[in-house]
Amino acid sequence: MLPFVQGRETPWTWWLLPAAFALLGGWILWEKNYKRRGREPMVDLQLFKIRSFTLGNIIAGSTSWA
Repeated sequence: MLPFVQGRETPWTWWLLPAAFALLGGWILWEKNYKRRGREPMVDLQLFKIRSFTLGNIIAGSTSWA
């Protein structure tokens, strides 16, 4: 959110977006590996295969930007 709010005043904050995507990707890999080892992941990524769940999260996340 910071780059979208303060992007004009502090242009360096736009570098936070690629870092956020890298962290998200790393977290997803961690969760998949964690489940593969027989442990209970923080979020069951299979939930995102349910269209209503995925769209609901997108809508909930996008309304916080407004």
